[in-house]
Amino acid sequence: MAMTLLATPAEVIELSFIQDEVTPMYTGVILDTFIKAAEERFIKPLISPPLYKAVYADPVTFAALIEEIKPCQAYYTKLLSLNDFLYSEDANFKDLSSDAKKQLLKSTQNIADALAKSLIAYIKSNHPTLYTPPSKKRVAGLLLITSH
Repeated sequence: MAMTLLATPAEVIELSFIQDEVTPMYTGVILDTFIKAAEERFIKPLISPPLYKAVYADPVTFAALIEEIKPCQAYYTKLLSLNDFLYSEDANFKDLSSDAKKQLLKSTQNIADALAKSLIAYIKSNHPTLYTPPSKKRVAGLLLITSH
């Protein structure tokens, strides 16, 4: 059974990689599992589990929201994928210095985080009743942030 995803590998590559850098190696490396992991780790808590569930339950109604999610998801997927690329023996990355690798990861994270802020603003404007922001609670001096 095929995995249901908000974005396809082709969309992730198109949205988050510079088109000149898209070589055949990326086509088979951006896996559905990376995309699903990015959804679970970043997108689901970001948009709130109730809204995430609603999007999957009725993708036609939420088609515009899904299109807003895709760029953010693409960069978070790229971020997860880059760890594998950068620290593999791949010829395209093995000559990069440790600092260059860290900078590439950081810039990808910054773009993903900026897209996440834009996505939340969109959701608050267009789906305010379905969005549940994460709650913050202090326990033993630690700030815990949980999504519902």
